[in-house]
Amino acid sequence: MNMTHYASQPENNNRLYDLTLVKEIARGNMDFIKSLCQVFITSAPINLAEMKTTAAAGDWDRVARLAHKLKSTIDTMHIEEARRLVREIENSARDQQQTNTIDGNISRIETLVAIATSQLKEDFHL
Repeated sequence: MNMTHYASQPENNNRLYDLTLVKEIARGNMDFIKSLCQVFITSAPINLAEMKTTAAAGDWDRVARLAHKLKSTIDTMHIEEARRLVREIENSARDQQQTNTIDGNISRIETLVAIATSQLKEDFHL
């Protein structure tokens, strides 16, 4: 399938994100791709902050729900390490086991999202 790419969007592996799924959904519509990227840039940090606050309060059921919600966003952007970590958070919170790993995993996802956000802003001039 021939996709229209932004000239500045790199096609190499130095990016944390992979927009293959987004491009398939968008069918080459760059405005739609940029819109989905903008939603990610805006919503992911807010969702992570809420998850961090909820985890600090020990509300594991809500942490599991928030992780589940964030999972689809991270899957769409295909941030591989974050995909694994958000599932660990969801499972740990849901099962209320190994909850001591949740804060560190949230912090790592925050770092990954910040890097991916910076890359998206640069690549799509957002």
